[in-house]
Amino acid sequence: MTAAAIPTGPYAVMDGAPIIGERGLLVSVGFRAADPRAGRTQGVIAHAQDAAGWWIGIGGDDRVVVGIGTRTGPVSLPVGAPLAAEEEVRVHARIPGAPGRRLEICTIRTGREPEEAGVVIGSLLVPAPGNTLWGARSLRDRRLPEQGFIGEIGRVTMIADADARPDDETAEGFLGRWDAWVRIDASRFADEAPLRL
Repeated sequence: MTAAAIPTGPYAVMDGAPIIGERGLLVSVGFRAADPRAGRTQGVIAHAQDAAGWWIGIGGDDRVVVGIGTRTGPVSLPVGAPLAAEEEVRVHARIPGAPGRRLEICTIRTGREPEEAGVVIGSLLVPAPGNTLWGARSLRDRRLPEQGFIGEIGRVTMIADADARPDDETAEGFLGRWDAWVRIDASRFADEAPLRL
């Protein structure tokens, strides 16, 4: 696919969101950030609002991060070295569905060993309202992207089983795979409508 053929928008919306049961959720996503060292948090893929739900993105320290909202407060888990501009990264996040399970993140980058981090979560996840977003952590007033992303996102897989293999489309909890890449530029919010996935 040529660069001109990649759909572009200020963010993208997937109708609905996966329900996180006791088995948890595996989210796998690829992305290339135009400027990961922007000194601000950027949301890559999320089903979050305020301190509820889950999200994968780039933290203010330029590292990949996964975050969840629990009944006892939000938890953020960064991993690896800071990202470089346009560096392609593949992220596998395992979101726990029950207390006592682990929140885990693994990043895969060319020329590096996989970078992993994990922590046991002692409280239930608080579900968020709304749809799943690509290119923002949440929407203020249901339309303005917050913690917007600039770059490309694609190769998304979701499985309603945190212990599943990211490439297992036969897994019982397989929810879908979206191979197409989209270009996200949150700064274009005033000029373009969001993409619908």
